[in-house]
Amino acid sequence: MDAIIEAYKSSEEWTARREILSIVAPKISYKPIQPFLPGLTLYRFTAARRHTFEYGTGRQVEPAPSTLGRFSDYQVEHFIDFILSPHICTDLPFGEQHLRLSTGVELYVPNTIRNMIPSRIVDQYFEYIAENNPGFPPLGRTSLLSLLNSCKASTRHSLQEQFFKFSSMMQYFRFIFNRISNPMGSKMIKV
Repeated sequence: MDAIIEAYKSSEEWTARREILSIVAPKISYKPIQPFLPGLTLYRFTAARRHTFEYGTGRQVEPAPSTLGRFSDYQVEHFIDFILSPHICTDLPFGEQHLRLSTGVELYVPNTIRNMIPSRIVDQYFEYIAENNPGFPPLGRTSLLSLLNSCKASTRHSLQEQFFKFSSMMQYFRFIFNRISNPMGSKMIKV
């Protein structure tokens, strides 16, 4: 046990400490070992136990190489063409936005309204590709959502709820008007 405590104290990285602690973590509980290892928390002890069950006792785990997925200009253009289609966006008859590129060039873009929320647009894009271009490799969901976030537009809200509220308010006002103008209720007035 002394060798494990010494190795734990001498290692500087948490990954190495987790691997060393995974040797004894499944065999002993947290309370008896805590006084011997400075800075040991219940979270780290539990992580060492999980390491034992997932990878094995004291086993080193090589981190998976993280590669950035590059995408072509064609993939980006394909998605932008999709979000600029009349099905997704509606141009406003007034106003424009000024975009300044890193080169200093200013672009004037007309204001647009999106007819759907971003997650629904991405879902429809994947369905569109599956139906029309089955072999086309689309960008990932996160990349598409970040593109939508950087291409700002207003979102159209449903007017059906507003019409429902308005009609119920009108019924209420008719009721109040009839009660005020005819308190006895003998004859209803249509407004």
